[in-house]
Amino acid sequence: ASRAAHRPHRDPARGVKGSMPEATLKLVAKMAGVAPTTVSRVINGSENVAAATREKILAIIRDLDYAPNIHAANPTEILRAE
Repeated sequence: ASRAAHRPHRDPARGVKGSMPEATLKLVAKMAGVAPTTVSRVINGSENVAAATREKILAIIRDLDYAPNIHAANPTEILRAE
């Protein structure tokens, strides 16, 4: 038997078939076909994103149950919010 027969099917967006990797901003961007900056703009409520692109990103965020990593946030922004 070939080695390929023993390897699980891989889907680039999901990793090993049947398992979901941790949802990250970069994964959302990859699945939406946009830059991570565009996903960040949608998350932060910027108006500089086309409506169709915004809806596509929001649908992917919902599907993946994405939640921003608070530890990866800009510390300056966190201090301003307090």
